[in-house]
Amino acid sequence: MENSKKNYVVSVIIPIYNVGNILMDTLNSLLNQTLKSVEYILIDDGSTDNSPALMKKFAEQQDHVRIISQTNKGPAAARNRGLVNAKGEYICFVDSDDILPADSLETLYNCAKKYDCDLVTGASKRFNSKKEWYIKSHVKHNLMKSGHKTIDKNPELFYSIGPCAKLYKRSLLEGVFFPEDLRFGEDQPVVLHAYLNAKNIYTINHVVYLYRLREGSTASLTQEINHKPIEILDSLLRMLSITEEVFRKYKKTSVFLKSKYLERVLSYEVWSAVNGALLTKDSSIQKKAFNMLNSWLEILDAALVDNLLSTLNDVFIDRLTKRALLIKPNAKKEYIKLMSTLLSKINPDQINMITFKSYKSIDYSIKTNSLFSVYKYSLFSLLKKHINKKRLKNFLLKRILYTLSNFLPKTNTLVLATNKSKVLQGNLSAIYKEVTEFYPDKKISVFLRKDRNFAELIYLYYKLGSSRWIFIDDYYQQLYGLKPNRNTEIIQTWHAGGAFKRFGFSALSYRESNSYDFEKKAHSSYTKVLVSSPNVVKEYSEAFNADKNKIIPLGIPRTDIFYSESFKNAATVNFYKKYPELMRKKIILYAPTFRGNVSQRQRFSLKLDLDYLRKHLDEEYTILLKLHPSTKDTISDINSYKFILDMSHEDINVLMVVSYLLITDYSSVIFEYSILRKPMIFFAYDLEDYQSERGFYFDYKSNVPGPIVKNTAELTGIIKQNKFDLQKVSNFCNYYIVGNKGATTKRVLNEIFQDH
Repeated sequence: MENSKKNYVVSVIIPIYNVGNILMDTLNSLLNQTLKSVEYILIDDGSTDNSPALMKKFAEQQDHVRIISQTNKGPAAARNRGLVNAKGEYICFVDSDDILPADSLETLYNCAKKYDCDLVTGASKRFNSKKEWYIKSHVKHNLMKSGHKTIDKNPELFYSIGPCAKLYKRSLLEGVFFPEDLRFGEDQPVVLHAYLNAKNIYTINHVVYLYRLREGSTASLTQEINHKPIEILDSLLRMLSITEEVFRKYKKTSVFLKSKYLERVLSYEVWSAVNGALLTKDSSIQKKAFNMLNSWLEILDAALVDNLLSTLNDVFIDRLTKRALLIKPNAKKEYIKLMSTLLSKINPDQINMITFKSYKSIDYSIKTNSLFSVYKYSLFSLLKKHINKKRLKNFLLKRILYTLSNFLPKTNTLVLATNKSKVLQGNLSAIYKEVTEFYPDKKISVFLRKDRNFAELIYLYYKLGSSRWIFIDDYYQQLYGLKPNRNTEIIQTWHAGGAFKRFGFSALSYRESNSYDFEKKAHSSYTKVLVSSPNVVKEYSEAFNADKNKIIPLGIPRTDIFYSESFKNAATVNFYKKYPELMRKKIILYAPTFRGNVSQRQRFSLKLDLDYLRKHLDEEYTILLKLHPSTKDTISDINSYKFILDMSHEDINVLMVVSYLLITDYSSVIFEYSILRKPMIFFAYDLEDYQSERGFYFDYKSNVPGPIVKNTAELTGIIKQNKFDLQKVSNFCNYYIVGNKGATTKRVLNEIFQDH
């Protein structure tokens, strides 16, 4: 039982109401916390099931649990009771149906103490009985990028406006309480207060909270939005009045900041309630919803309307108009009044920013007092969504042609397919050469990156369906969502060696990541995955969400050339024939990877101080710049520096052979380069930012096989010292690369073809 004299560093407050069927999952996750100086305050909110008995049993097993009982008043009142009774230096809220990973409290607390934080936030996931997944809005808005933040500079924090997955300094919440008359959105005023008043916010890119998505009859209040849309919409609009007061008390409140908050609430909670009202197909409910929104919109500040135009357009004009077929005729008057109010509030100069067709339909409806035009627009939008050329083409190719081809007897054919390049390279090139020379009974079909007409697509999908083996080297969109039959092998050879930057499912919580559904569609068809070493099986199993039995650690075919003396000699001779002026130079290869999203990565910003390099490096050095293939734009300002040459058009394998030193940052080229047992320097000037963007499978600072530098001066000093630990390079290679002395391709194909 409770030891009243004990001091706690964290107080965890858990409101509990009739969750006896799942409560022990939550309580056990608290019991397993690695941080021990914690008190757990369990608030029984008038439960009528076995929850109180489970709470009592749990409390009897520890000396740091308190149970407080009250009549049923809702989670806001329960949390308030917890706040009044909390003794900890920090406060953490946990809902009774959710789970804390074992290191959650310790991770949050250590961060709070290290950075003297008022508020620490962490990453979170949703889960149900079948799976876990990252919250799409958190990923989309790059919510979990690690580092110091303020709400003024990081308004994306509003997309995590719930009280959980956070650690608050108790003084930050002093005198602040959850509004008890709200049943939905009651937590937002408190979290908003915390964001606005925290002097030091820190975000960690570490999962500290798991939100349960309840199934069936046990759905939570948050999940019941479609069943109680009016009650919830009323609660939300009253909540917005309260948050207006919170903003008013904040000295630095701006129209921009308030609009960013409203953008989040309108796009998610308010739209969900409106959509719930539409789905009832009950005209009385729809009338109430439209009238409530109209009353709110009538008093909305004009400056906020201007800043919220894109959101108002998205929620009330675009989304609502597309769903207009659900509006009952008896709710026509109220809908038209709402739209009339909205359009009257919009600055005429900004009308051109609104979706034209939907605006035109609404404007016509207002003038004619008829829903015909919005019904027509809604119908056309529905048809366009479900019947379009792309959907129809995919249906014919994937669902019909591929399925039929899949039932045909498998031909003794292997397909080599890539969307990365217009020429065969890397693993696929090595496989092509090996099969051509040693497997004359096998036929090869090659599909490179190109725009295909419909006839060419028919041939492609016929081959994908009828061939026995399909080798790919990256994401291959043409296979997304397809299921091969048991006689087909789809082998992912992947274009990067080892396991360095996180990708696939491993990168879901990071800034530059895809959604869970996208990754599932992309990787679910693989029957085998080739990897460079047994030591990376776990990482690739995670990245592709694949059973470890599918991960084949036989090495990767493209590494064979680095064990071939004939290849290396020929590459060297041909290179110096082409660039004889480099014969007497010490060649340094600089091969940085890309940054940012698909559009951002097309241009690389060179962070080397070329003037400093020219001044401090001898004339005998030449730097060859090899940009990542995703980088399309060249760096024009290097043309005036004779000691650095843009070699992005040259084969990276040749450049590795002729160089004596590699400079990189986070590129997987380090795995192939380690085979050559040559030195490397890691120019990681943006390490912390990149870690939040992509993340690594190992601790970067202790595991990269070379010195890490942050600026050009440090880099130049390392080059001039010319003292490198080649044993570390060798150890790195031995761990990550199965070399097989240049016979990897043969070994891989023997394994794959052995039963055929």
